[in-house]
Amino acid sequence: MLACRDIAVTYPGGRVALRDAACELPPGAITALVGPNGAGKSTLLRVLAGVRRPNAGSVTLDGRPLSELSARARARRVALVAQQPSVAFDFDARRVIAFGADGAGRGPAATDRAVERFDLGALASVPFGALSVGQRQRVSLARAFAQLDGCASGCLLADEPVSAMDPAFAVQALDALRAMADRGCAVGIVLHDLTAAARVADRAVLIEPAGRTVAEGDAANVLTGPALSALFGTGVVRSEIPGIGPVVATAARNAPAPV
Repeated sequence: MLACRDIAVTYPGGRVALRDAACELPPGAITALVGPNGAGKSTLLRVLAGVRRPNAGSVTLDGRPLSELSARARARRVALVAQQPSVAFDFDARRVIAFGADGAGRGPAATDRAVERFDLGALASVPFGALSVGQRQRVSLARAFAQLDGCASGCLLADEPVSAMDPAFAVQALDALRAMADRGCAVGIVLHDLTAAARVADRAVLIEPAGRTVAEGDAANVLTGPALSALFGTGVVRSEIPGIGPVVATAARNAPAPV
């Protein structure tokens, strides 16, 4: 279980990103972090990954303070996929994926499995900087999978992981995240696509613009029309379509309030 409590983060200049934020990422489940732009979702992921130290609050992994783990021990358990993946030098895609495996002490086979899982063989020798944004997202997810290869108690944190992917690759990526959760890992993802969040998430956390957690629990009970309407300040309707599943959409301006 990866969890945080009473998290507060203030950036230089005084901008408050989070205050009194809290969430739990239990093993075997996908938890979606949902909220408006600027609510601090990306900051919260970085805090959970241990790459951003909060001004207040605590982060624990299986009840132990995350800060007590060495960098290598943390890398073997927690992987972070940034919203805008980048690398300092123009390594090829395979080398970027291998960074995940190497950083966690996994073997070359972990890189091979990740390349295959995300269908990246044709892009393996392409410089990372020459890839499209959607392709970079696929490579970054593959790096995280290589990092956690074989770890049934890992935690994968992904910030808008499929926002720029073509539909087929987005489905592939979300299926891969589902498979990771099904093998026992904790998966936490930030999603602006509310329909995708409703379909893929087991649990959901709502974060308001002030950086506070306002709801947490089973996704079907949290990602409701009224709750999302209040969170985003506009009418949001959730419908269940047979054979498709949940669809979440903004309502027309003159539509009645969702119930």
